[in-house]
Amino acid sequence: RLQKVQSKLQDLIFKTADKRISAFIEEFADKFGEKVADGIMVRPFLSQKDIAELTATTRQTATTVLNVMAKQGRIKYSRRFLLLRND
Repeated sequence: RLQKVQSKLQDLIFKTADKRISAFIEEFADKFGEKVADGIMVRPFLSQKDIAELTATTRQTATTVLNVMAKQGRIKYSRRFLLLRND
C-alpha cells in the first residue's frame, strides 16, 4: 500500500501532465477493461472532469491530451467507451 502511494506521489512530482494522463489511461484500461481484437475496451468510460481530478490536472488539459492521443491513433474514446489500441 505504501509503495502504491509513493508511486502516485512520484508521478505527481516528476511526470508531466500528459505523461500522468497517458499512464493513468493505460493503468485504468488494464484494470477495468476487457481485451478485444483492436486492444482493450473500457465501458463505461470516465468523464474528462474525472480524469482531470484523478491525475491532478485541469479538465482542459485532460481534453487536450485525450485528443492528441486520439489523433495519434493510440486511443478512440467517447462518453460511452475507451478503446486503448494495441501497440
